[in-house]
This record gives sequence, structure tokens and C-alpha cells, in this order.
Amino acid sequence: MDWALLPESLKTVYASGLWPGSRAEGGSSTSRQEVPKLDRPVANILYLPASSGKAVIEELQAWLPVVNDQASANVSTWGMRSLSAAEMSGASECIKSEPGVAGIVTTNATAYSAGPPQFVEKTGTLDYKVAGPHLSSGGGVFSGDYNLMMKSSVARCIYGFTSDPVSMSLSVVDTGGESQAVETAVSESDGWMKLSASGFTHSSPTIRAKLTQVSTTVAGASRVKVGRSITANALASSAKLPITKKSRATLSVPKSNAKVCAVRGAALIGRAKGTCRVTVSVVTEGKQKSKTLSIKIV
Repeated sequence: MDWALLPESLKTVYASGLWPGSRAEGGSSTSRQEVPKLDRPVANILYLPASSGKAVIEELQAWLPVVNDQASANVSTWGMRSLSAAEMSGASECIKSEPGVAGIVTTNATAYSAGPPQFVEKTGTLDYKVAGPHLSSGGGVFSGDYNLMMKSSVARCIYGFTSDPVSMSLSVVDTGGESQAVETAVSESDGWMKLSASGFTHSSPTIRAKLTQVSTTVAGASRVKVGRSITANALASSAKLPITKKSRATLSVPKSNAKVCAVRGAALIGRAKGTCRVTVSVVTEGKQKSKTLSIKIV
């Protein structure tokens, strides 16, 4: 596209440096993300963008007004690949440590997040951002599609949940923070959680999956200082689990909490300040009862 025809908003951005992945002929280097800077109007830019990542989404959003928020073509082929080490760098340890396939994400968006959905502690959601034109090449509204399949064990590890049942929900939030009315479906079977959303619009909504498990959790049961410990029997009492001389109490901590707390024998040790989710199981005469506690490490 001729430089003179570009709107001032794009000229300002490109004049200060290109997005990662760009290559400019006749430019000079700059400190902005180590990409070329256009220092003369005759420079030619050849850009072969990736399909995922924050920079790709930002550049797509910058161009959408120029093309009237409409696609020039509707791609009808699908591709599948595993994520690179760079894309996995920000992933949860629960995902990284999974020896097999931890999950699968599919979307028909033009651009999307790099890596797996990110767990946002503030909202308790697994967020994934997508972007694309509002209109298809034919002029109709483009209908978005998103599917997330995740191993149940991995999802529970991320949230610090036990094997007890969980509730799942999926929402699509636009750039203004408003939820869109979309069709969603959630299910869990054969060791996999499946969540899907369809019928949403672009340009750059965030898709949020949320898991909840509240039936067996006891909040604020106890506090442990960093470097100190508390016994399994004491935690069982906090959880109001019946325990006798014949009972055996055990503890387990999800991988996602490993930096905050750890189990050593029949005791919980505080490693760092934060909230530790520990499951207490008491076996009495062959019958087991379990509850999950939220312990403050101070």
C-alpha cells in the first residue's frame, strides 16, 4: 500500500518502528523491539505476520479501520500444531509438567493469543484473546468460534481443585468489558473438560473459561508461618473431619501451590507467603473422608 494513502494513525506507528516480524528495506535499526525504523519515505516494508501473539493482535487492530473492518477473503483451511517453547514460556507449571497432551485450543479468528489460555487469579478465569474483522469478505457479520479441551487433571492442578466435581462456564467479553450473548457448551467426560463458544463477534474479544468447586472447601481454616509446619491431624480438626486413635490423616498439595507450601510426612510446611490449598484425607476403618482447606502462609 502506498505510504501517502495510509491514515495518519498508521503513519505515526510505522514511522517509530515496525512490529516484530517486519522487515524494512532502506531503514535503520532502533531500540524499539529491535526492529527497523523507517527513516525515509521511499523505504519498502515486507511484513509476513504470524497468526498469534500480542503484537500481531495490535497490528491487526490498527489496520481494521483502514479496511473498513472487513475481511478480504475467507480462509477455509484448518491447521494444527504444537506450541513452541517461546509460546509455552508463560504457561502454568501444571501445563508444562504434563508429559502428554495437556489440551487443545481451536479458533477461526484471524489472530489469537500465543500460548495456552492464561490463568488470571483476580477473576479466577482462563483467558484467551482473539481478534478479527467484524465483517466477512461477503459483507455479512463474521461469526466467531472457540473450543477449549483440557485434561481434567491439568485444569484441577491450575485451580488447586480436588477430584470432586466442578462447575464450568464460558463467557465472551468485548473490549468495553461487556459480555456478549453467545452460544456456549461445557462438559466433562473421560478425563477431559470441554468448553466451546460460538456466534460471537470481533474485533478483539476475550474468551473467559471459569471453573468453580465450593462444596468441600473450608476457607480460612488455619494460618502457618513461613518455615513452620502444622500436622495433618491438626488440619483434620480444622476441617471438622472426625478423627480417632485408629484414624490415619494424610495431606496432598496441588503442583500449582508447590512454591507456597509442601507436604513433608504427615505435616504441611509453609514455604512462601500466599494461600495454600491442601486436601486433608482421613481414613477410619477403611472409610475415607476428604476436605480441601485454604491455608494462609504468613
